Amino acid sequence: MQIALIEANKSTARALKAALARKASFPCQFQLAASLKEGLSALNEKPCDVVLLDSSLPDSDPVSAVSRVRAEFPSIPILVLSPSEDTNFVKMMHEYGAHPYAIKGTVDGVRLEEAINQAIAQGNTLKEENVLLKKNKETQSENIKTFAALLQGLKGPSLMTERILQVVISERFGSLPSGMASIFSELRSYNCKTLKMINQLLAIYEYEIDMHTMEFEPVKLSELVEEALALIDTSAQARNVTINSEVENGDKIVQLNKSGMLMALLTLLEMAITNTGLDCALSFKTVVDENSVSITVDNINPLDKRNDEGSFERLPPTSEPGLHFCKAIAEAHSGELLFRLEDTLDCKFIFRVPTSH
Repeated sequence: MQIALIEANKSTARALKAALARKASFPCQFQLAASLKEGLSALNEKPCDVVLLDSSLPDSDPVSAVSRVRAEFPSIPILVLSPSEDTNFVKMMHEYGAHPYAIKGTVDGVRLEEAINQAIAQGNTLKEENVLLKKNKETQSENIKTFAALLQGLKGPSLMTERILQVVISERFGSLPSGMASIFSELRSYNCKTLKMINQLLAIYEYEIDMHTMEFEPVKLSELVEEALALIDTSAQARNVTINSEVENGDKIVQLNKSGMLMALLTLLEMAITNTGLDCALSFKTVVDENSVSITVDNINPLDKRNDEGSFERLPPTSEPGLHFCKAIAEAHSGELLFRLEDTLDCKFIFRVPTSH
């Protein structure tokens, strides 16, 4: 068995080698390193079956060391060597995909061999899970592409229907019979809603397909908010909705996928504007602290009549494509989307993402 022994203490390294030489049921060959940097270099030169990793390396803490090894060599099992059996440490190492082993006094070769076998078994399980996860992602990606193609097929006829209805309603070829104008206008309204939902779903699928290649860049939140407000201004003016914007620590630079964040802000604002009464107001608050960015869109004067002129009947939150789109963007940033929809048709959206990735 090829073992990478990354151990800062030479005496401990000798004791581990000697214990395995005396008690192990398999022959061992060792790659020795006294630091994480040396260990990663050795692993790049020659692969191994298992890594024995010191928890007290001079150039790394245990979590960072495990994360680096796991990131660069995801298929190699890791056994973390620790001077104690602290339950919190054990739990943390398991969470990061490593198997902890406590060295107490004299190194027990039998216990060490058992721990190595357990780490390898855990690594094999992780490999299987990674293979399954990769297959699921590939299947999901193919499904997304299939659904996107179907939606594109629906979009064409809807666009053609929109053009025809525009011509009919404009009475370019003659006036409509009595009562028919309102019917065609209602038909066009339903078709516009269908087109909007198709475009939102296509945006979701496009974003999910490109999610694995998205780029994060430094973004000043105050500038992002200003850009969103400028782009949404036409929709707000159409319903005479005032947007009261407030930004705290907006000059802070945050690593974000700018295009995704901008689309999320515009979608949330659009949904809030649509569900706010005419001549009313929205609260749009952005707060940046050391750990996260929180963006809240809230009705100050919620729509209180479903038949209010200029509005359409609201969909339940679980079927609103815009919410699913924003949720996908939030999760791509390791964040979350929270929303509250009250009986009074008040709606509040909270978009929260961490400041670093």
